[in-house]
Amino acid sequence: MKKLTFSDYLPRGTCATFTHEGQQWTAYPQEKVSAVAAVIDRLIGALAGVRRDLIWMINAHPEDAVRMVEAIGRVDNRQEIAKEKAEAWTM
Repeated sequence: MKKLTFSDYLPRGTCATFTHEGQQWTAYPQEKVSAVAAVIDRLIGALAGVRRDLIWMINAHPEDAVRMVEAIGRVDNRQEIAKEKAEAWTM
């Protein structure tokens, strides 16, 4: 038997916490877990689209290539962060 504590406080929102074998656990409603995973997937896809558009802009406007490459670097960094979050969420 486990003692569950339910809360709906920010920043986590609705969840339950409990301890199992000395480790603290947090359980979220399945609908919330699915929604968070969908948002992360869309974010990764959107960043890939921005990167593709920036590459198109470099080809169309080579005079702006230096600025566009810098922007691609920032997009790549954000995409890596989003992928890390996805990995942490699904591990």
